[in-house]
Amino acid sequence: MATYTEFQGVVLAGGYGSRMLDLSDEVAKPLLPVATVPMFWYALNTLRNNNIFDVLLITNDKCIQEIKSLLANEYLFPELRIEVVSPGPVGEQWGTLEVIRHFADRIRHDFIVFSGDVVSDLNLTPMLQFHRAEDSTLTVLLADNIINADKDNVVPGVKVVKNVPKYRDYTIISVDESTNNRLLFMTPEEDFEEMKPKHQLFIKFPHVNLTSRFYNCHIYVMKRGLLNVVKSCDSSLFSLTAEFIPYILQQQFGKPDQHINDMIFGHAEKKDEDLVDYAAQEQKFSLIDNVEEIRCFAFKATADSGTMIARCNTVGAYFEANRFVQQTPSLFFKPDMITQLGIGKKISGADARSSIDETAGIGNSTRIVGSVVMKNATINNKCIIKDSIICPGAVIGDECQIVSSIVGTEEAVQSKERLTETVQKCEREMEMDDD
Repeated sequence: MATYTEFQGVVLAGGYGSRMLDLSDEVAKPLLPVATVPMFWYALNTLRNNNIFDVLLITNDKCIQEIKSLLANEYLFPELRIEVVSPGPVGEQWGTLEVIRHFADRIRHDFIVFSGDVVSDLNLTPMLQFHRAEDSTLTVLLADNIINADKDNVVPGVKVVKNVPKYRDYTIISVDESTNNRLLFMTPEEDFEEMKPKHQLFIKFPHVNLTSRFYNCHIYVMKRGLLNVVKSCDSSLFSLTAEFIPYILQQQFGKPDQHINDMIFGHAEKKDEDLVDYAAQEQKFSLIDNVEEIRCFAFKATADSGTMIARCNTVGAYFEANRFVQQTPSLFFKPDMITQLGIGKKISGADARSSIDETAGIGNSTRIVGSVVMKNATINNKCIIKDSIICPGAVIGDECQIVSSIVGTEEAVQSKERLTETVQKCEREMEMDDD
């Protein structure tokens, strides 16, 4: 496999998990165990397996010390040069765009942004080769089948009747032979009414495919010059995915903006006031024809790209990812790590889909089916635990039955208690983020 020394990995592992608070209130989202291994590890493992060795891991103050400790002592990546950073308390309310702006000077090459809640066995080589061959400014990984929603999945916790969440992504992709796979528009379904495509798109690219077939995997390969645009953006812009990337995609139609192109392709230094008002750009800057072209592409994952991609930003997606990894560990771990972690090791009373930390205590005549049991949890005798999540330090008394439920950190369930579709935890202050 080729070594991609011209690419730097940027892992965004600072989310507080606002869409999965029943769990992320108990364990910080980047540290949630997937098959007993913390979630942030999977992004690093994917980059390592694809020979991307220079990595900037951006997390939050709640996680940074534990992540550093785990990387130094338990989950070693001797091949990688990993810099772990946090913006500190000031960044608690920041979105992904502000985080990247803050650490832009630590990104030294073209880079691949990798969401820290993605669990996968991805082979990135075809995507990176495609990005090189097309001299792409921005390449977005799309897939038609990923684990990223609660629909049709077993979801532990309270079942609330509500509007079905919208998880699809609308994309417009060119189908002309000369511009095939150019990504021209992308927005989540929930934002489509407010962010409809502009008519200029269809003038320049008359043959396109508007589809909701593909999911955005939140993995992007970007030219380093885009950081100049990021640093010049209005500080009110919050999200890399929902705001910045749609803006860059729009630059592909209409007349090229010399100033934006200069920032991307290295012909001018950015200025603080460069993009304060996007609507006034066409009047503010001169537009000329013979400039380098912003070219954005969609790369569609195929069977060769990997077996599984999960976006673990909901309880259901996280739960399904646990089951998948637990049953197919060889896709994610080297043999010595499988042995070390005890993944797949037969535990009396537990089925193959259950993920049970080695520090957990399991009593006699207890059955555990399709469940996640975290560090230092204790499940006493003659219990039935099915389709549930038992958080660190929880204690389950004798003869309990827990079905489709979540038991919080250090919570105690009294003997012979029955929990079904329940969340038992202490209330904590909610922290919001841009997932």
